[in-house]
Amino acid sequence: MKIFTIIVVLMVAGCIKQANVRKDTVMSKQPEDIAAIKQLSEDWSAGWLSGDPETLLSLLSDEPVLIMSSEDPIIGKEAIRELYQYVFENYTFASDENYTRTTDVEQMEVEVDGDLGYIWSKYTNTETPKAGGETLEDHGQSVSIVRRQHDGSWKFARLIINRSQPSTDSQ
Repeated sequence: MKIFTIIVVLMVAGCIKQANVRKDTVMSKQPEDIAAIKQLSEDWSAGWLSGDPETLLSLLSDEPVLIMSSEDPIIGKEAIRELYQYVFENYTFASDENYTRTTDVEQMEVEVDGDLGYIWSKYTNTETPKAGGETLEDHGQSVSIVRRQHDGSWKFARLIINRSQPSTDSQ
């Protein structure tokens, strides 16, 4: 089930369906930056749904780190590329016209302070192995740390996923 944990973590970091920004914080609420970070999350989701590892890699900072429950950190784009390629070779992620998809991430919080921001969210994930078999389900929370780049764009710098329960096969 180690690979399943990796798959879930990768999908969740950044996939955002619904915004719910807290109002009781000392961090800034710069509307343009919040909107750009939400768009980054939507682009991440689209990359997963298209099965395109290069799109996902383009949304990462130059030195990204992926941290998952009970796993060693995955450091750097090349290490993450290998993982994404494996995932997309072996699993399919789908969406329908109503924006319902096999990954459902509820955005809990987006904050920005200067050139750093974060997204805290909870998720439910379901994916189907390409080789056939039962779908897999997982639930958890994630924190994605984003960093403003020199060109003003936002990219994921750290992706941190914490599974709430062991993965299970769907009924």
